[in-house]
Amino acid sequence: MPQNASLSYTLNKCDPVWPQDARTMSVRFAPNIFLAAGQLLSQISLVAVNAVQTLTGAGTWTSGTFTLTYNGQTTAAIPFNATAAQVQTALGLLTNIGPGQVTCTGGPLSGTPVLVTFGGMLAGLPIALMSASTANIVGGGTLTPSTSTVGVAGGRYKAYASTAIAAPTVAPVLTDGAVGTWPAGEYTGSYTYVNSVGETTVSPDTAYLSAGTKKVHFAALAGIPAGVTFVNLYINGQYAKQIAVTANATAAQDVDLADVATVAAHPAPSINTAFSNLDGSQNFKLINAYDLNTDAFGNIIYGGSTQLTPEQGTFTTGEAFYRGAFKGVDLVGLDAWALAQANVQIVAGSLPSDAGLIIALG
Repeated sequence: MPQNASLSYTLNKCDPVWPQDARTMSVRFAPNIFLAAGQLLSQISLVAVNAVQTLTGAGTWTSGTFTLTYNGQTTAAIPFNATAAQVQTALGLLTNIGPGQVTCTGGPLSGTPVLVTFGGMLAGLPIALMSASTANIVGGGTLTPSTSTVGVAGGRYKAYASTAIAAPTVAPVLTDGAVGTWPAGEYTGSYTYVNSVGETTVSPDTAYLSAGTKKVHFAALAGIPAGVTFVNLYINGQYAKQIAVTANATAAQDVDLADVATVAAHPAPSINTAFSNLDGSQNFKLINAYDLNTDAFGNIIYGGSTQLTPEQGTFTTGEAFYRGAFKGVDLVGLDAWALAQANVQIVAGSLPSDAGLIIALG
């Protein structure tokens, strides 16, 4: 169980079916999240990036002071013509930032913006946008914080999520196109959405009777969701052609194939893999061992703040299972895509909702 130098705790834990065969590893988690015991975990696949915020002044500042607020804590008064070093010192005195956790450059205010780069314990984390108060500035004006670079917690773990772009629900319109080589006959047409991660399942089919010696024409497809970069067209359930989505989210294309035999690259997908999260959230890696919360630094507070204070139960890493057998009913987030991944084997049962489902991880 989790421990620190002087305390130990009894907390809700995900228990493997055969504890002697299970194995855990220490991992770091993304900030400001709650994870239940048994939650499926994914690892953020993006490269870690430090957050940068820009403080931009406007107006005629002649004297006075301003303050900055970060995550509910407000700095002492900062001079109206503060240098980057003065802003850095003021932010470092906040207990939820601390000395050495930010580096400020640029300035002095208000004529030149100050850039605040979050490092140290806040390196590689998404950072809440600061706010500023210029109520005590003489001469009038504003100080506007903005996010220049979004922090990315690359390599850390978060809840597994297989949310995908919804598959198309409107059947395509097929007609004869220009002169081509398709033989006369009846065909069915459908399509899928494609993004940088994968492909949805197919739309409903449209039956089409070709008079022969024509191209098969797919009419323009409108209302394509955000994030879709291509549309794959299918004839008789087999891939025919990929077309790019235009800037106004429409797509139109003739499909010109020599004969039916050439439409055989691959069948339409049976699982939607066009995931909307592009940070690796769809890749099931580990299983969280204990209930936990994380703070703005990604540190772990076991049991939640209502049970333990940060001083009693804060840890930089937590336990997660990379091997073991688990009952499906004890897991959070288990779905068909998680069961289809290479590091998972089904020991008993089949569907995620089966009461008797047991999976083996690793």
